[in-house]
Amino acid sequence: MVPSEYRLEQVTARLTERLEGTRRSFAGEPERASAAFAKIAEDLLDDVVAEFRADGFTDAPDRHEALLRSEVMDTYLPRYTRLATAMTEREEGGYGMGIL
Repeated sequence: MVPSEYRLEQVTARLTERLEGTRRSFAGEPERASAAFAKIAEDLLDDVVAEFRADGFTDAPDRHEALLRSEVMDTYLPRYTRLATAMTEREEGGYGMGIL
């Protein structure tokens, strides 16, 4: 069994909070944003995995780590990066409002 704080939805919620805190720092620099987001995600995953391994919170730590890393890095992060980059562009452009 995996406690709730180590479940995928909780890990991605924490990751979203961290990423949203830095998203605007990379306005107009999608390549830098992508690299920075990946680094933040890797760091968070390393911390989460170290925690649940140290405390013995899961019956199959290798399987759970593989699941988290795959889903975060291959599914969640590419989509988040695409949507975050687009949102930052809209914010920078005043959401299409103002003097043209």
